[in-house]
Amino acid sequence: MPEQPHDTARRSQDTVRRLQNTEQLRQIARNPDAFAAMLQDYQRVLMDIRPLLEVLRDETRLYCRGVHVDGDRGYHPRQRSRQVEAPLNHALKLINRLLSDLEKSAHRRRAHDEKVEETARTRREKELERARKKRQKLAAVPQRETPRVEPAQEQQYSEPTSLSDLGRRSA
Repeated sequence: MPEQPHDTARRSQDTVRRLQNTEQLRQIARNPDAFAAMLQDYQRVLMDIRPLLEVLRDETRLYCRGVHVDGDRGYHPRQRSRQVEAPLNHALKLINRLLSDLEKSAHRRRAHDEKVEETARTRREKELERARKKRQKLAAVPQRETPRVEPAQEQQYSEPTSLSDLGRRSA
């Protein structure tokens, strides 16, 4: 079936919206204050959802455990209700974990920027210290003059000596 022109226009609008959202998220990720504000908004939404899910879980539990069928033993309604309660309990655990993880993420994002600034400052200080030590080392080393040996003394031969003196005067 060929695409309708309005379907193509809607898809291109969705793509443009997605790209704009991506750019906005990119800007938020670069700014720790905006990042914390956005995560705080998400936390508020989740904190609004959590009590609603808790009430839903409790009411569902009461209803499901109250439904009895002929021939049930006392534990049968509880067993049947577990299949409904477990996903809701799991969702509440995930929401609680998500709330704490969002808070940790906001703190760690700010700590990351502080650590980057501290690392840059520490590296500059170390570089200055290395340069200072290098200047001190160069200034402390005196210039040594190499002793000049006259060529006449170097090539002069001594009188012949005995074999017993060879070990001491061999050079």
